[in-house]
Amino acid sequence: MFFAKNLASISYLQLEEKSQIAEKIRLTLDYKEDLNLAREIFSRLKIDFSVNELLDLFEKNPKLLEITEPLIEKWNTNYNKNIMDFSMKND
Repeated sequence: MFFAKNLASISYLQLEEKSQIAEKIRLTLDYKEDLNLAREIFSRLKIDFSVNELLDLFEKNPKLLEITEPLIEKWNTNYNKNIMDFSMKND
């Protein structure tokens, strides 16, 4: 939706610096909690912000990570349940 409506100008971000916090940030909209985090981010940073500002937000407010932290295991469980086995079996 973001790209179809031209709300986002790029589809992939590569961070120049490795950040400990960056590896823990979940930025997707799969669950209600993801939307809650997005609302929190936009309420604090508004619409126009850089990746560095986003990282700063999480470094200064690590409790934001707690919003989506439980989803990592939930997402992995659902993903693994839905993986199809495409291997060829010999009878």
